[in-house]
Amino acid sequence: MTETWIHPSLILIVGALLLPLFKGMPRRTILMLVPVLTFINIWTFSPEGVWGSVQFLDWQLIFGRIDRLSQVFAYIMSLMCIIGTLYGLHVEDDMQHITAWLYVAGSLGVIYAGDFLVLFLFWELMAFSSVFLVWFRKREESIAAGYRYLLVHTAGGLILLAGIMLRYKATG
Repeated sequence: MTETWIHPSLILIVGALLLPLFKGMPRRTILMLVPVLTFINIWTFSPEGVWGSVQFLDWQLIFGRIDRLSQVFAYIMSLMCIIGTLYGLHVEDDMQHITAWLYVAGSLGVIYAGDFLVLFLFWELMAFSSVFLVWFRKREESIAAGYRYLLVHTAGGLILLAGIMLRYKATG
């Protein structure tokens, strides 16, 4: 018997894409259902190992390297998503919820990343979604803070990419 693994980030990304389609009470239900489903997905799938391996050109991309430590961080991040979404139920702007979920999806992707390319992709998802989360406050101070945040994240991403390239050059 084989088990199918659904990456927890995928639940949040699909939820973020579907959220604008709902209004009223169904919207509030979706707002709470998506983070809870993400937590349940993490809680119920516990086998350690490598999951979500995809061949891309000459790379073997591993979207899920699961061990006990990554599970602990995934539990914490998904619980924070539930608490944050519950706290933000009064927020009517869908874009704030969408970018928050994309940020959590990026962080879960980083937690489960099994290779450097997947790590870098989810790292950048975290970086850009967090910048948009700051910008969606729509105040002059938040726009300026968002640009500073973007500069810091871009520098961090470039340093991470340089480190990945140096490691790849040294080890092949």
